[in-house]
Amino acid sequence: MTLTRPARNDTLTPAARRSVIGGIVSLVVDSFDIYVPALVLPAAMNYFEPSSMSDTLKATMTSIVFTVTLLARPVGGVIFGNLGDKIGRKRITMIAGEFNTPSDWPRTGNAIATIDNFAATHGGSAPVFVFVDVGGSFNNDTECVNGPRGNVADHLTKDVPPYVTSTFGVNSANWGVLGWSMGGTCAVDLTVMHPELFSTFIDIAGDMGPNAGTKEQTIARIYGGDASKWPVYDPTTVINKHGPYKGISGWFAISSDPPTQRKGGYGNPNAVGLGGQDAAGNPGDQTDAANSLCRLGRANGIACAVVATPGKHDWPFAMDVFTSSLPWLAGQIGTPGVPRIPLPGGGAAPGPAGAPLQAATH
Repeated sequence: MTLTRPARNDTLTPAARRSVIGGIVSLVVDSFDIYVPALVLPAAMNYFEPSSMSDTLKATMTSIVFTVTLLARPVGGVIFGNLGDKIGRKRITMIAGEFNTPSDWPRTGNAIATIDNFAATHGGSAPVFVFVDVGGSFNNDTECVNGPRGNVADHLTKDVPPYVTSTFGVNSANWGVLGWSMGGTCAVDLTVMHPELFSTFIDIAGDMGPNAGTKEQTIARIYGGDASKWPVYDPTTVINKHGPYKGISGWFAISSDPPTQRKGGYGNPNAVGLGGQDAAGNPGDQTDAANSLCRLGRANGIACAVVATPGKHDWPFAMDVFTSSLPWLAGQIGTPGVPRIPLPGGGAAPGPAGAPLQAATH
């Protein structure tokens, strides 16, 4: 978890200047609210008080009204300030890949510098970022599901959100979730399974669904041999079962570099790609996985785009995608001071299932 603040910058950006001007105006309005009643209230009280009232009682009534207004100020600040804080603070869950730890996004993925730079160019405004632990150890591949390797799905939806909400006063819905590799798979799964909690996702080179080898191996390894859990966490099955979504959007990041041979996965072992495991056709091709899920998502009301970025299946690639997608993600979840921008390539509108997708470059 990190709460960001703007980096030192001797030259104010337009957003920073607007923040300074807004602060000055707020101070003037606040001072006006304090001092004007002291001047206006006595005259106003004379209008409402009966002429038969003694001067002493008039002065007492004026003092009581003025005192009540002063006492109401901090009470209103607590009520409406807390409400504004909850509405205004937006959060993003960050998930790394298999064989990673929560500290890899801030360190290897350079997320802290990226977030600080973003805040510096947006008047100090940025979402609250939660770097979650989905494995408990470096080599525990959970795929963010509930199983013998841990009840990670429950942890991400039942433990983390209430804690973050109560501790940091952020909103309890409209979360964004971003993940790389296995984390990208988790980002899609969390959003389509829990649209009441997650509204926006970024899938960086994720799989077609939770994957720990072939389908049989995956069921044995992460579901403890319980085949009934496969459709519960399979995004394709979940989307088809859920039907039309509302207010959900996603960014599928793929590499624009030529694919490399990668064997394994729950399908054709000779498919190629950088990290995806497509259950239909090319299980090893992240491009097919992204296009398949986005096409299905569009047919069910999910606004999405497949965005190509140069790079390999490594942290520099994940870092570049995070940097380029953060303005869209922050705006999409309603971060104060951050405008909403369209998905690259005009992929914001849902479309028919059979519509071909053309990857946008970024």
